[in-house]
Amino acid sequence: MKRLLFFLLLSTYAQAQLDTLHTLPEFTVKGYESKKKSIITAASIHAIGTAEIQRYALSDPLPLFNAYPGVRLEERSPGSYRLALRGSSLRSPYGVRNVKIYFNGIPLTDANGTSYLNLMDFNTLGQIEIMKGPTGSTFGAGNGGVVQLNTSSTTHGHEIKAGVQLGDYNTLNYSAQYQYGSDQYQITAAYSSRSSDGYRDHSNSKGQNLTLAGSYRPNKKHQLNLSFVYASTDYQTPGGLTLAQMQDNRKASRPATPTLPSSKQQQAGIIQDFLLAGLQHHWDVGSGFTWSNSLFLSSNDLQNPFITSYEFREERTGGYRSVLEKKIKDWTWTLGSEGIFTSSTFDVKQNNLGTPGVQQYFTDLDARQLTHFLQGQYVLLEKTFITAGISYNTQYYHNITAPLDVEGRPGTPWTPRFSILHALTPGKSIYYSFTQGYSPPTAQEMTANYEYNKNLGLAAEKGIGHELGIKARWTSHLQSELSLYHQNIKDALVRMVTEDGGEYFLNTGEIIQRGIEWSNRFNGKLGKNLFLEAYANANFNKYTFADFVNEGVDLKGNKLPGIPDTEMALGIRMNHRYGIFLNSDFGRQSSMFLTNKNEAKTDPFWTSRARIGWQGKISPSLSLQVFGGVDNLLNKEYALGYDFNAVGNRFYNPSPTRNWNGGAYLKFRI
Repeated sequence: MKRLLFFLLLSTYAQAQLDTLHTLPEFTVKGYESKKKSIITAASIHAIGTAEIQRYALSDPLPLFNAYPGVRLEERSPGSYRLALRGSSLRSPYGVRNVKIYFNGIPLTDANGTSYLNLMDFNTLGQIEIMKGPTGSTFGAGNGGVVQLNTSSTTHGHEIKAGVQLGDYNTLNYSAQYQYGSDQYQITAAYSSRSSDGYRDHSNSKGQNLTLAGSYRPNKKHQLNLSFVYASTDYQTPGGLTLAQMQDNRKASRPATPTLPSSKQQQAGIIQDFLLAGLQHHWDVGSGFTWSNSLFLSSNDLQNPFITSYEFREERTGGYRSVLEKKIKDWTWTLGSEGIFTSSTFDVKQNNLGTPGVQQYFTDLDARQLTHFLQGQYVLLEKTFITAGISYNTQYYHNITAPLDVEGRPGTPWTPRFSILHALTPGKSIYYSFTQGYSPPTAQEMTANYEYNKNLGLAAEKGIGHELGIKARWTSHLQSELSLYHQNIKDALVRMVTEDGGEYFLNTGEIIQRGIEWSNRFNGKLGKNLFLEAYANANFNKYTFADFVNEGVDLKGNKLPGIPDTEMALGIRMNHRYGIFLNSDFGRQSSMFLTNKNEAKTDPFWTSRARIGWQGKISPSLSLQVFGGVDNLLNKEYALGYDFNAVGNRFYNPSPTRNWNGGAYLKFRI
């Protein structure tokens, strides 16, 4: 609280020293295909720009996401990310579920319902857009929300960027990027590599990424975009510890038990190769019509030696997205369709000390996910924006090789949305939105249940959300946003764990999610030489089981695991006119429960990091940045990811104590 009061006092002083040359950017967001400024978009949307992305270049993306209320990115093992938007990562033992992710407008999420966010190169991005809550009316499956990742735009001429970061635990990250821009062409080509021995035993990680993005505009009516990503990763998973084991040795990997080998003995980890390619065509048809079409393909090959099994996974995905827009006076009509088709094989064998053994089961699964949507937007007297939309959705699974007795078409076919926003002044608005969404069980969830012969009739989650919000741009330097939401999630999917460490999933009756999100951002100048950017964000949550009986125990009223009651994020960026800069971020999570029965909970903790350095021009065409940084500045003991409902109370994946890094970034323009 003292830190927050100090921050607010500092912001008040800074506002008195404003310089009109240093103002907050105004982002145009895609939103629900609206393409409007955030201040007049009736939804809680966070837009992260190039400058913010580059503040921790060559590092992990955690500070980018965790600075915003209602957004939490977790990292249980180095390079293994779980993303939760207004919800818990309860369903996500690996990868991202219940959130739809797009890369340059192309779905990164496959028809199985999984997104591999850890395979993206965040150094190439120019904007990240985060939408929270059910979005079924436009984007199909996902009660959590939507994340849109876009590569940075180019300026005229040639530009070469290269950077390197060294750190504790033999960390080495580097990247190289080439960009070219002209009136007709934009080209980005980037390569990055990362490696680390890790903080814990058996936590080595390495990976590389190649990104290509280009656009060709032959005339004012047509634009063709190409996106390509190849990524590989290989990292070890040390596994969860009990509280006593963590207190005894935070760096330990999961030890053996009388019935199971250790994580190290089983060589637990992830080995993955991923490829994504997409082509888009934007056509200004004329007479108020625009038409955008996308085609894409992706391939994922994964090996996962685990404590109890050794999985080989192959996934091949193809699909399209088509959006037709028509403007008629104060109306904008949007008609669209998206289809994602994934063919997968899950070959699960015994794990004999890191060597595949006898086959446990084999599943050959086809998945199809279709969304067809219609939306109308009306502007009344240039102050009131009314949007109504509806989509028809289908999710289909077909098992080719074995009788898999699951619901073949889990889903909520019709998902409506309605919102109204009124602009009180040019910089202030108030809005209300009603949304409905759905989130079908993923292929991994169904095959896990098949393996353990548990609950073979999984149903889709169905979400209904109400949100009331206020957005205010007090000056060109200070803006705030407050939102209150209430979501009912019926048939919510919950991960359970068997005695031997395997997993299966259950549908609860209902979950109630209530929250308040508050964000403040300031951008100004102190005196003649010092620029200051700062933010103070917080969210307050109350997520409870409304109807869930598990193994004869009524859990009604219990809090949902993985949701802290309060979260706070504070950040300050200072830049001196002579090139010296300081970036610092602090976050606080209150305690949260780790089991459905609320039998174990975490302690509150602070996260912190900082980077200081110098940046400037060495010549008219050459710029240099040198920096030194520290993660866990306050040297707290905490975990950035937990194993919920873990057998034997092995909940904890300890994060590193205070550790250091440093590096340099070079930019050359022609």
